[in-house]
Amino acid sequence: MMNVAFFVSGGGSNFRAVLEKKKSGDLKINIPLVISSSETAGANETAKNENIELFVVNKENSAQLLPCLLNKQIDLIVLAGYLKKIPDEIIKAFNGKIINIHPSLLPSFGGKGMYGENVHKAAIERGVKFSGLTIHLVDEEYDNGKILFQKVVEVLPDDTPQALGKRILAQEHDSLWRIIKDFTENRKAASAK
Repeated sequence: MMNVAFFVSGGGSNFRAVLEKKKSGDLKINIPLVISSSETAGANETAKNENIELFVVNKENSAQLLPCLLNKQIDLIVLAGYLKKIPDEIIKAFNGKIINIHPSLLPSFGGKGMYGENVHKAAIERGVKFSGLTIHLVDEEYDNGKILFQKVVEVLPDDTPQALGKRILAQEHDSLWRIIKDFTENRKAASAK
């Protein structure tokens, strides 16, 4: 089984949704490590409750992040609402092995500062008829890597950023685990050849 590390910053609902699929047996991965950008992230409590090692990144320990990932023999990094830029050294060490979920149809409404309700507010203000989610590989630029999956969500005439965000988040919960499963199964098949 592949070792998957989750990078989180907030409540961790995508992380919890993946955990549920792991517990049900629909997704066969190990989760030995959660990386958090905040001491107060809700996902931290989930990691502790599941006996998953938690590493909270700060200025004092940021140099230990890459050694920690390598020590845990991480095969895949999943950014699930992680709001900090991933250091280039980690992107190089895990080239093609970092995926991110973003709450829009990239390349629309991506880039620095475009996260959470900021994305949904921008989509509604722009008047788009459709938004959605994108799961993509991570490279050195915000929201720029190869797109692995997109799901369209209609923007309703009376949508608020919160209402649109809630519908997109439901689709994220249903999609992220499937892409992780595809990724891990395809890697396993490729390494068996």
